Amino acid sequence: MNMSAFMVEDETINRVVTWLRREVSTSHFAIDRSARKYGIDLGSSNWDENLARAMFQLNCDGVNARYGESEAEKFRPLNFAYKPEVYHSLVQVLKSLQCWMYQCCEGEVPQTKLYHFFEEVENNLALKIVMDLPAFEKAKWR
Repeated sequence: MNMSAFMVEDETINRVVTWLRREVSTSHFAIDRSARKYGIDLGSSNWDENLARAMFQLNCDGVNARYGESEAEKFRPLNFAYKPEVYHSLVQVLKSLQCWMYQCCEGEVPQTKLYHFFEEVENNLALKIVMDLPAFEKAKWR
């Protein structure tokens, strides 16, 4: 399959990490388990900034795998800055996560632990969205 890739905006990554930060601080069992499974540190004082930078680097790696070494910097300055975002809907967070994942999905990037971690985050987030739907609440258990 012939894909394209680009460097996402800071806000795309920041939106996902900000949601993840809130999720970890409230009800983080599934996310925490996935993080341990893939060696992702969610315990240090600045884990969110480190994770955001790692996501940006993975985006660079995906773009470089698609177009050639050092091509990522032709899409935008590589001056990523983590800055927590205001609240966004879960659907917006999911869409931002899927956009970032698609832009990273080149070369060996999809085999990395960080990418696999975010595949699980994507699944957990999608499930959370579905379980919040009124139709899900009304559906029979059997």
